[in-house]
Amino acid sequence: MQVEVKDGNSILEKYNNIQLKYKPIIEGIHAELDALRTNYLSELELVKKNQEQKTTELNASKDLLCREIYRYRELLKEKQRVKD
Repeated sequence: MQVEVKDGNSILEKYNNIQLKYKPIIEGIHAELDALRTNYLSELELVKKNQEQKTTELNASKDLLCREIYRYRELLKEKQRVKD
């Protein structure tokens, strides 16, 4: 039982040492990520807004084109009926 406690304490001590060793690196990475998020989030939101606007415009153009194709097809059908 005593051996298990020593082994457990040793493992915990090693774990704590590893945490202390890498804590500054992890905190630095988190700080850098926060800075990037702050700096580029508004830019990404603007890009997203522009893409959504372009998508809306393209969908409207596609719908107009589909209606024109349908209308043209109906005119061709009518013209074909008149020929027959």
